[in-house]
Amino acid sequence: MPIATTNPVTGEVLKTFEPLTDEQIDQAIGRSAEGFRALRDTSRCGRRCASPRRR
Repeated sequence: MPIATTNPVTGEVLKTFEPLTDEQIDQAIGRSAEGFRALRDTSRCGRRCASPRRR
């Protein structure tokens, strides 16, 4: 069953999403954990300078 984002004022469905499978969720959590391990020992300046938004 799709997941819908609905405008609470108008009731209009803005976007629908298919739910993730258990495997997709596990993969996303794994990528997040890897990213955390890579950045946890990085200084604030190092994280800020490495961010694509700051370039």
